[in-house]
Amino acid sequence: MPTVDDWIVRGSEALELFGNSHTPDGQARACALLLHGYFGYKDYGFIPVLAERLCERGVIVHRFNFAHSGMTNVIERFERPDLFKRQTWNAQVYDTLCVLNAVRQNRLPGAEKPILLIGHSRGGVTAILTAGRHAQSVKLAGVVTLAAPSACSSLPEQVARQWLQTGSLDVTSNRTGQTMPISSTWLEEQIADPEGHDVLGQAARIACPLLCVHGQDDVSVPPSHAERIVAAAAPRARLALIDGANHVFNMPNPPDPAAGDSDSFVAMTRVVAGLIDACVDHRA
Repeated sequence: MPTVDDWIVRGSEALELFGNSHTPDGQARACALLLHGYFGYKDYGFIPVLAERLCERGVIVHRFNFAHSGMTNVIERFERPDLFKRQTWNAQVYDTLCVLNAVRQNRLPGAEKPILLIGHSRGGVTAILTAGRHAQSVKLAGVVTLAAPSACSSLPEQVARQWLQTGSLDVTSNRTGQTMPISSTWLEEQIADPEGHDVLGQAARIACPLLCVHGQDDVSVPPSHAERIVAAAAPRARLALIDGANHVFNMPNPPDPAAGDSDSFVAMTRVVAGLIDACVDHRA
């Protein structure tokens, strides 16, 4: 039987990254880091289900909360809004590198396997920034984005200017109803390093295969975003549009095992597994 183990790795600001490792029974074929999106967490919606399905296919999967997600292992609400306030793209990239290093150093399983990054929504952006900025050092076998936007920020200029002036912007979680501030550092880092936060530019730097999976019915992040990423990263990038799929591939939060996997989720998983198979075959 596959096993699920809890772990903690130190990330940005030496904060705790709460994670889970899904390890197949028998010989593993590959290893994947699963990155959640905005207002997301490692236990959100389809994230743990995808980890299970890939593990059933022989993939070691590590899913974790970013240090500034505001989430702990308590999933009913954001336990650490003080950390949520300090989130930035640079911090998320650093967190991802910390987990990658834990794998490479055998503190987490999967060091000798082809390693991929799989990111949902903003987690997909983090995967691209990590793989692009560190293309030569991370030595990834592949990168997968699921419903990822094609820019780090799409704020109207007036909102961005006001945010910089006040130093804080309030956002509300539809899931918990909590209103939480985000520091303008999130935006200031992008202004200070536009190249490092250029999603399309960093996608073009990725040295491994890139798969962009997107729902045709995604109204949160329209599929045109995936098309732009693939165009920027060609010829190493491939686009997979899932008919009828929304931003979360029609899967509920919290997960409902009794309902089974949606057709959109099954199609997405099949495409992701196909890239992993190709990466394993290439390495072999």
